[in-house]
Amino acid sequence: YVWSRSAQGAAAKERVSSDSEEAVYVDSVSMLAGLGSGTGQIQRYGGVVEPQNTWEVKLENERTVKECYVKEGDEVKTGQELFAYDTTDDEDKLAQAEIDLERCQNDIEVAQSSKAQYEKESQNASEDERLQITNSILQAENQIKQSEYEYKSKELEIEQLKARIADATVTSELDGVVKSVQDPNDSSNEYSDSSSDAYITILEVGGYRVKGTVNEQNVDQVTEGMEMIVYSRVDPTVTWNGIISEINLDKGESSSADSYY
Repeated sequence: YVWSRSAQGAAAKERVSSDSEEAVYVDSVSMLAGLGSGTGQIQRYGGVVEPQNTWEVKLENERTVKECYVKEGDEVKTGQELFAYDTTDDEDKLAQAEIDLERCQNDIEVAQSSKAQYEKESQNASEDERLQITNSILQAENQIKQSEYEYKSKELEIEQLKARIADATVTSELDGVVKSVQDPNDSSNEYSDSSSDAYITILEVGGYRVKGTVNEQNVDQVTEGMEMIVYSRVDPTVTWNGIISEINLDKGESSSADSYY
């Protein structure tokens, strides 16, 4: 549809051929009413496609990797094994902690036996001997409390070591693609993955989003929940429909020309 003028000069809407000398080309009603600002111009924003979720696996302090089961580009499923920690050191600590636990139990039994013997001797002791025996009883009680405290500490240490050994194999928490696997022996921690200190980075598959920027002049033209059309940079005829899920005004980016949100 185009607009043309009648012989009387009044504007009238009529269908005319594209080769008419009086033809005036205009934008579609949907463009004017729905997608544009009312002037026929459609606002377009640059953006990049990124996964809906990224999971970074960081190594625990003072633990080394024994074996890695994945490499860059591998597809992984939830629960799939990624790598295993070396448990040799933890197993040695566990064996020593169990020996210490047994020693603490023996110390408690010896102190309790000594206390019982002192209490028995105090019944027939003189007044002067009874004072010395009382001190011995107090020392035995302190030894019992100290050994009991150490015993509980060793029990907790053993429990933690067993948990570390049992959880030595790390599994994936999501379905995705392995983006990067860093060298676990790199002490510099200067990884190529945007200086991230993650050992393994996994990109979730199935859900993607477009992250873009707007400037101070057009930020008021977008709102959360607003419908958008995503155009392919490779093929402009390929599009996807979506909505704006979030507008973050707290993280700004600056350039030589404008401040961007």
